[in-house]
Amino acid sequence: MNLVLIAPAIPDAMVDLRYATINNIVGRQLYEDSVAKLDAAVLDRLTIAAERLRQQDLRLVIWDAYRPLEVQRQLQAIDKDPRYVSDNSMHCRGLAVDATLASSEGRYLDMGTDFDELTERAHVDTSAINDEQRKNRLLLQNVMEAAGFTQWPYEWWHYDLRAPS
Repeated sequence: MNLVLIAPAIPDAMVDLRYATINNIVGRQLYEDSVAKLDAAVLDRLTIAAERLRQQDLRLVIWDAYRPLEVQRQLQAIDKDPRYVSDNSMHCRGLAVDATLASSEGRYLDMGTDFDELTERAHVDTSAINDEQRKNRLLLQNVMEAAGFTQWPYEWWHYDLRAPS
């Protein structure tokens, strides 16, 4: 695993690591710092997505990236549903990113749920969101998939890149 910092590669990305704050499903800080890292090959692909968003006057917001195994275990203690907290999380290898979109001024786009709302409203195929929220989710999905990511069907914000070769 070759972890590198996201911020130097994508300086306009907003890093809002929720597990470095109390604003998360556990309700306590799980990370000691708020430095987001990814595998270098994954970061290369995320840089492509960020550039495409920049061309549309948008910015990436990073909610989570590399996640230590001990943090994954704490999350599993809260929710054992494998749709939301996997035994084999790509986050623990630096191969997954949780992201949303913001305007160039830093205003978050409405996606219908916040990060880690572990309900059917977070599912990609939900009918419980409005047209604007669906449009915003599809924008993120299209940009991320064009950059080589795969979206997890139960969390609209979760994208991973299979082990780089």
